[in-house]
Amino acid sequence: MNKLNILILEDESLTALYIKQIVEEAAYNVLNISSNADDALKYLSENHIDIILADIKINGDCDGVCFAKKVGELYKLPLIFLTAQIDDETLNRVSDISYCGYIAKPFTSDDILTSLKLTSLKNSLLSSSKQVDLGYGYTYYFNGSILQKNNLYIELTNKETTLMYMLAKANGVCSFDQIDINLWDDKLVGESTRRNLIYKLKKKIQPLEIVTHKGLGIELVKV
Repeated sequence: MNKLNILILEDESLTALYIKQIVEEAAYNVLNISSNADDALKYLSENHIDIILADIKINGDCDGVCFAKKVGELYKLPLIFLTAQIDDETLNRVSDISYCGYIAKPFTSDDILTSLKLTSLKNSLLSSSKQVDLGYGYTYYFNGSILQKNNLYIELTNKETTLMYMLAKANGVCSFDQIDINLWDDKLVGESTRRNLIYKLKKKIQPLEIVTHKGLGIELVKV
């Protein structure tokens, strides 16, 4: 399965790793984390990237706005800003360039994932060969882990996104062990916690049906 390739430009290592965890749990592929514009531009020249997540205040002479201008000139790739800088001067500089999102720190995982999904849709990063029709008007796009019903985007939480990806990918039963490993990093999780997540996802995708196979796992019934 092909995933959207993400580049993260962030000079705070803990923040960069947190973003990476959020993005990869949602089935995107983080190819590179760069702490300065020069390294990021060099990586872009040698590798295929679909979307860039970039901080504005970074190491080096070229900040995130400067970097975004160069990306627009050289590659025309969709770029989302993740930054604590929301002052008027910065906003005026940003207004002169092309970008797809502006997320203010502190941010939530849903802030990032929603912006990534909308950017994927707006920039036609989804292809018919990487999607599955589930029935009742639902289509699942593996590039970007996006679920739509009759071309309308279905809002899912981070864990719902991961579970939906696993169900759409599976040809049959998705085991409880697989779910626990992918959603809770193999930590001990109560059955009620898992059941509650499945119930919430079921409500969002009606009339699609998720069938529970006792002692084994769950299965998405594709019409």
